[in-house]
Amino acid sequence: MMVKRIMSERSGSAFYFTFDTMEFASFLEVRILVGASNLLRAAEAREALNGNAGSGFQDGKERAMSHEMGRRTLMGAAGAAMVAGALGKGAIAQESGAAKKVIAVSTSLREGKTTAAGLTVCLEAAKEQNPALETELIELAGLSIPPQVAAGMPLKEGETDDFPTIAEKLRDPAVVGLIVGSPVYFNSMSAYCKAFIDRCMAFRKAGFQLRNKVFGALAVGGARNGGQELVVSSIQAGFFGQDVIIVGDGMPSGRIGATLWNQNDSIAEDEFGIKTAQGVGRRVAEVAGMINR
Repeated sequence: MMVKRIMSERSGSAFYFTFDTMEFASFLEVRILVGASNLLRAAEAREALNGNAGSGFQDGKERAMSHEMGRRTLMGAAGAAMVAGALGKGAIAQESGAAKKVIAVSTSLREGKTTAAGLTVCLEAAKEQNPALETELIELAGLSIPPQVAAGMPLKEGETDDFPTIAEKLRDPAVVGLIVGSPVYFNSMSAYCKAFIDRCMAFRKAGFQLRNKVFGALAVGGARNGGQELVVSSIQAGFFGQDVIIVGDGMPSGRIGATLWNQNDSIAEDEFGIKTAQGVGRRVAEVAGMINR
């Protein structure tokens, strides 16, 4: 970020504006081009006045030379503006040079089962959409995510807390996408999922550290219409408060998210559900690429 002091041409008062690098480059482009355009118009006005007054200071050749010089001034300024823009873009690229990443979080109590399998499909599709992306699956199964900490209550004696380790990964600026998945329990998300969402309060308190990360949701149910969309909607609602950018599975279906059917402890036969998971992964990667190019 940078602060630019700008003098008012009319009042002489000083104003201060804060720019990020790209905004400042665009500001320079505008100021340079406007200034050069004003110079050219002033030169042309003087030329017209001299010509109308029958002045002998400039003959036709001199006026042509003056016009050409004005044109060159404008073209040179335009070139300078392009350089300023390129420098700004280069600075942005340098700042964001770290490899971008999409993380999926499985909130199932069962490690390596259908929720994890569905999220793996999402991550594979994200990687296919953008091979430069890194991906990681985090499973909460077997971890301790004490929910009371979100309410300001202390850990119980001997209780451990694994959330800070997970939070450290998620708040990393290199993480541009997040996908959270849950099994469906009685038309609702898992207790792990609710505890995880509640603990994400820490990101809000620290200044919305998940802001503008692209977010997708996944749910796995025991029937084709087993409450998956209710759970996806609930997960999305929980993360609206984080100021993330929520996406569904994109074209051509444009559904709310990934909705998978667990058949005999497997999602392999759920062709429809797998397509929604692939769509969410692709869409997360696609939108993250638009924002972070």
